[in-house]
Amino acid sequence: MTHFAQLWKKYREMILYIVVGALTTALSFGIYGLLWKGLGIAWLANSVAWVGAVSFAFFANKLAVFGSRAMDARTLGRELFLFIGCRLGTGLFAMAFIGFSVDWLLQTEYAAALPEWYRSWHWLAMKFFAEAFETVANYLAGKFWIFARRKDAAQ
Repeated sequence: MTHFAQLWKKYREMILYIVVGALTTALSFGIYGLLWKGLGIAWLANSVAWVGAVSFAFFANKLAVFGSRAMDARTLGRELFLFIGCRLGTGLFAMAFIGFSVDWLLQTEYAAALPEWYRSWHWLAMKFFAEAFETVANYLAGKFWIFARRKDAAQ
């Protein structure tokens, strides 16, 4: 077996998760751009883009990344509910984290004690940490909770 094949076998799921994430992001930007140009209403364009991106991500993660093939209404409903709930939960956490660590923290008296280089890049670093948390949390939720093969489903 080649080195590439060994790496693929070992990290296939993570690689596919990253690819699906990149495609989901591209789809979100595409939908947003088209609707923003067409309608000129940013919140509506972003809302539709989010729904489209999450819908794509659900089926791509279900089928391609985690290999959940169950399509009965009960399983599909359960997985979809958990998937959307997890996305909303991690998204709300990220917004709260950014709100606290950037908006609030940088306006306290402690911010003046921070070096200028830190204050000028802090917002980006906090966004990176929030995105990293969301990505890891959503991956773990998908793997071990949302699309995990359930013992009662095998019976």
